[in-house]
Amino acid sequence: MRRGLRILLPAAAVLAGLLMRPVAGSAAALTSDQQRCVNDVNKAASLVAKSQNKADLACLQYAARGVLTRLGVPPQAQTAQACLTNDVRGHVARQTASLQSRDLKRCQSLLPALPAFGHTDAATVDAAARAAGLDIVRGLFGSDLDAAIVSEATDSDGARCQRDVLHYTSDLFSTIWKVVLTAKKNALKGRDRRAGNGPVATAEALRDELIAAVAADGRSQIAKAAAKLRERTTQRCTGMPAPLGQVFPGTCSGAATAAALGACAEGVARGSALTALAAADALAIDCDLTDDGVANLTCESPELREHVLNRLGYGPDAWSRARIETLGVAQYIAEQLAPETIDDSALDAELVQFPSLTMSYQELRANYSNDPVPPQQGLGVIARELKQAKVLRAVMSRRQLVEVLVDFWLNHFNVAAGSSRRTKYDIGPYDRSVLRPHVLGSFEDMLVAVAKSPAMGDYLDNRRNRASAINENYAREIMELHTLSVTGPYTEHDVQELARCFTGWKENYDNPDGFEFNAAKHDQGAKTVIGVSIPANGGMQDGLTMLDVLAHHPSTAQFISRKLVMRFVSETPPQRLVDEAAGVFLGSGGDLRAVMQTILMSPEFLSAPQYRHAKVKRPLVFYASLARALGVSPAALNTNNLRNRIADMGEDLYDAGPPTGYPDVSSFWLSPGTAVKRCNDAEASSRGAYGFAFAYPIVDGTPAEIVDALAGAFFVAPPASATRTTAIAFLEALPEPNPPARVAQAAALLLSSPEFLTH
Repeated sequence: MRRGLRILLPAAAVLAGLLMRPVAGSAAALTSDQQRCVNDVNKAASLVAKSQNKADLACLQYAARGVLTRLGVPPQAQTAQACLTNDVRGHVARQTASLQSRDLKRCQSLLPALPAFGHTDAATVDAAARAAGLDIVRGLFGSDLDAAIVSEATDSDGARCQRDVLHYTSDLFSTIWKVVLTAKKNALKGRDRRAGNGPVATAEALRDELIAAVAADGRSQIAKAAAKLRERTTQRCTGMPAPLGQVFPGTCSGAATAAALGACAEGVARGSALTALAAADALAIDCDLTDDGVANLTCESPELREHVLNRLGYGPDAWSRARIETLGVAQYIAEQLAPETIDDSALDAELVQFPSLTMSYQELRANYSNDPVPPQQGLGVIARELKQAKVLRAVMSRRQLVEVLVDFWLNHFNVAAGSSRRTKYDIGPYDRSVLRPHVLGSFEDMLVAVAKSPAMGDYLDNRRNRASAINENYAREIMELHTLSVTGPYTEHDVQELARCFTGWKENYDNPDGFEFNAAKHDQGAKTVIGVSIPANGGMQDGLTMLDVLAHHPSTAQFISRKLVMRFVSETPPQRLVDEAAGVFLGSGGDLRAVMQTILMSPEFLSAPQYRHAKVKRPLVFYASLARALGVSPAALNTNNLRNRIADMGEDLYDAGPPTGYPDVSSFWLSPGTAVKRCNDAEASSRGAYGFAFAYPIVDGTPAEIVDALAGAFFVAPPASATRTTAIAFLEALPEPNPPARVAQAAALLLSSPEFLTH
């Protein structure tokens, strides 16, 4: 057997193991006994936390009154800070004993079949519950409670303010825990799910469900407790002589008003609740939630930064990683939403190799032909150069969001380059002049540009639409696919009437936009479309009027917003975000930049873990992210080879057959055959095939050193422990003595992992 084959056989086995690794929801659900264990221990933990909170409040009150000795605190521990952990009345200890008893009865009796998730051990759960109360005190009063306490004797209002804020902050914490307990019980049984279907079967699925339940707050229990906290804070803490920052020197020291203090205290309660939840159940909750319970970018985890780079572009590369590190997530998103501020001259210099990209309609016809005569080239060169340029832009452009949006809108307003000889000529200007200028502009402007474009006119037959021979194809698709959606408020009669509005719209390649209106072929009669009356003799204005109506219709706002949320957030789009984006769409007159900002700065995008690595990479995304992760030289990249490999995997660029373009559904892009092909191509790329020229960050080392060095280069966030462990085990078993080959095989493994195949 050849050495290379000996290397690849174990690699293939390991890759298969990684690909078959259970994803959220695919493992076994807990049995009823295991569920009872989880639920009972968590309920006991809530009582531990509640007792700790009461003890903390008592410590504060007695210290403010100067009577800590009444608690029986030993003389050497008669301080408020010591009181917090003393539990001199034993209430916390009694609840801890109850928790341990429940764990022994409900959980340890199941050995060795303890729950695989949602349960750690009694000591860990107890510690998390106790720590939560201390976190609340520390959040409000800082690390030295004694220095922060206001004496009732000197400032009764200040003491009452401190007492009430701590009291109602603790109440909010307890309410959140109560909501979590209910959500956990339901999720384990598969009832009333918010972030999936059926009984949860993994820690990740449980985490997603609990975070979603807290965010949804179905019965408004959390909202009511938060409102009570803010109300009492305003009542008790307004008009005090001492500055609020002095009374609350912890996290909320910057609060200048009682209202701001109330909002900050709410964040303390939410953050403490999620921190306790993460610790008690060993759930990986993003730090942006555990600091104050809100997706507000006060903490940016590597997982969040990786998510942003994956969804706003074609994966991380050296420039984007450094940029998001420098700017932070919010400013990185803002910069991508303002692409004109990003220098992309290096890409422009590389695109010069594709001269057809900048040619006018007439220049394209003069330089390319089906039957070329020198110096003409073949007509197929136009589409080939455009496809190669698309690959290069995905790999090299610093304006990553623009490239993703151009791809999105190309599929929304799909034109297949190979559908006719005319579209082979017109597809370049369609990309350059019709779509690119408008992806972050006005939806109506883009809709009008599409309607006028020769490419769309030919693809959907509107160039054949005239008064004497009505063609309904474009009119139907503009309502069904481009604006109102297939379920929109229109009838067959509306389709016919709209087709009449667009009679006489045709191509003229002598004009810069390739369009002209031929009044002689226009139906000048009166028309009525979806209730809009179009008077007779309106000419071209008939179509423009309807484009304006369709562009600003509520159904269009919902449809476009839903598709954008599907692309950037989830294939099962959260309706709250769809509604918010649709509201911005309507309120801004179809400002796509504003809509995208709403989506990208939403809590669903920034902090909902169930939406991360939840989409299978489409072929273009896969190959472009390979190039970006490996750090290949774009100038040396074989873009022609890559565009063919992308087509072989089912995504022939600029040549989707149906008017709907390529679907935004993961299941369409992944099958056993394509999964194997991705792994094979990742392995070949790791060896430098297909024009991939790069240098690895490590040339030799222990298996762990090699895997960690490569993971640091390929991913922003560390891969799952299962991926790391598998990769190390593979290298340990690999018989390959050649260090560079070992590094390449480890790279192939990581580039075929679930973390890399998804985004």
